[in-house]
Amino acid sequence: MCYAELYDKILFIVIICSSFFIISYNASVNKTTSFLKLLGWIFIVPFVLCISIFIFSASIAMNLILPLSEFCLAAGIFLILLFPYKSNNHTINTVIILLAAFALAVYIIRSEQFIYFTLSFKVRTILTAVCIIASLILNKKREGDHRLITPMILWLASIFLGFVVNKQYMREGILFLKTGTFIAFSYYFYSTINHEYMKKINESQELVEKMERSLNKEVKKRVFEIEKSNERLLEISKTDLLTRTYNKITILNIIERLINNKGEKIFSILMFDIDDFKAINDSYGHITGDLCLKTLGLIASGNTREVDYLGRYGGDEFIIVLPNLAAEEARFVAERFRKKVSETSNPRFTISIGVATYPYDGQTVKDLLLAADKGLYKAKSKGKNSISHASLF
Repeated sequence: MCYAELYDKILFIVIICSSFFIISYNASVNKTTSFLKLLGWIFIVPFVLCISIFIFSASIAMNLILPLSEFCLAAGIFLILLFPYKSNNHTINTVIILLAAFALAVYIIRSEQFIYFTLSFKVRTILTAVCIIASLILNKKREGDHRLITPMILWLASIFLGFVVNKQYMREGILFLKTGTFIAFSYYFYSTINHEYMKKINESQELVEKMERSLNKEVKKRVFEIEKSNERLLEISKTDLLTRTYNKITILNIIERLINNKGEKIFSILMFDIDDFKAINDSYGHITGDLCLKTLGLIASGNTREVDYLGRYGGDEFIIVLPNLAAEEARFVAERFRKKVSETSNPRFTISIGVATYPYDGQTVKDLLLAADKGLYKAKSKGKNSISHASLF
């Protein structure tokens, strides 16, 4: 090594460092393309050859190592581009091993006869240039990575620079270009592998985000279903199962809320039941009685406003709450409703209705119910199928 010129020393160091970086970086990653993996292992050849200069004589190293390592590297790249990019391609692996074995054999067999038969510098250089040019053509033909073109062009320029006539700055130029070549190779591996890893990371992040979006969507869907289920359960808890109207607790709470509402100045309630309901049950049975209750609930629902409330108070008694209606207006609604019920058949039945108005007939739920019940009793005493108020009509 001590006999080598300064330029060769620098170039050896550049090749060793660059090849070691490429081999190490290539070996440290698991998931890369087959092409990139094989291309990285090719740099074992120049690395081993340049390391061997510490073992063998400098004179042989000066004549053989650099051109031989370049030829082996160029031939390896050419063969990788020539064959399919498969990590299990035994042809490529075998060729690489043979190239490395050949390079090592040059130093192991150190006889003068072997060196005599080795190719001349110019022939080896031309072969190396041919391999590089062929690699460039193959890379372009197979639509390979364009970033690989930069180091190959620098390498080819360094080879052609060795044939110039003016050799004053030739060695400096060759050193500069070859140094740039191996630095460009190192950057190519770093940027390509880093790009692949960033791509994998971005894909993983997108997958995680997609899973999170899907999970959030599913959670929202489940929450919505639970809320709807809770709403249905809440509605069921407020509803009388037979007539599908509000149950007693709910309708009383509605009246209580209207009383406590400071903005509600007046409202009326209609309390009604089926005339002779016990006789209907006794004569026709409870199934017919239940049918009467269902029919009454449907007719009442069809003859009230959207702002009105209908509930089953108990047995055959029902209550309709009429917001913003006074007694006379409530009487008109009740009369229309009574006539509609009296027109029913199969089964045919009638109703009696008692009317009470807040705040005139009572300022509490209990007082209003008592007033409406008195009106209902009065309607019954008038012969049923009628409407009455405790004092007005």
